[in-house]
Parts: sequence; C-alpha cells; structure tokens
Amino acid sequence: MEKSISRVISEFAINLKYEDLPEEVIHEVKRYLYDSIGCAYGGYHTNDVNWLREIYEEMGGKEEATLIGFGKKIPAVNAALINSLMIRALDFNDIYWKDDPSHPSDIIPAALSVGEL
Repeated sequence: MEKSISRVISEFAINLKYEDLPEEVIHEVKRYLYDSIGCAYGGYHTNDVNWLREIYEEMGGKEEATLIGFGKKIPAVNAALINSLMIRALDFNDIYWKDDPSHPSDIIPAALSVGEL
C-alpha cells in the first residue's frame, strides 16, 4: 500500500533533527519568529486583543498555552487565536515573501501553542 502524503510529511517531521537544518533555514525561521514576537508586543495593548482576551479568560478552560506578553495560560486553541491577533493587530509583520500564501503570523502562534501544549 502506498503511503499518503500526510504520512510522508509526518514521518519526515518526526525524523527531522535540528542538526539536519541548513544554516539559512535556521536564520530565516529566527527572523520570522522574532518579527512575530515583536509585532505581538506592539499589538499587546490594542482594544481588539484585550476584548478577546477578556472573553476567553471569562470562559476559562485548561491552562495549556501562554498568551504572549500576558504570561497567562489558557486553552491552546484560544491562545493561538489571541496571539495571532496580537501579531497582526498593527500589521507591521511584512518580512515574508509576497508569493508565499502562508503568512508566518498565522502559522507561528499555532505552532507555539501546540508546541507548548
């Protein structure tokens, strides 16, 4: 039986080691990560972020992932959304390639939340 593309990608990810990554890849990932974290701190005090944060804090739930800048843990899916909103709030995160359909600010918060979980 032929492996599905999901299986091939999963096996690749499971077997990937930091040492296997080229220096350029490590450098670019750090750029995107630092850019996103910086943008999150810029959007930290915006009304939209704080309204959504207050709603999710009232809802409660398992403490799974951290809200950037606040230090509070909430359910991972909610943290991913709020962190993504913080990163995009001021829309200053434009170091990505224009031809790239996957904006790092939408991917990084999800990866951080799942990674922390």
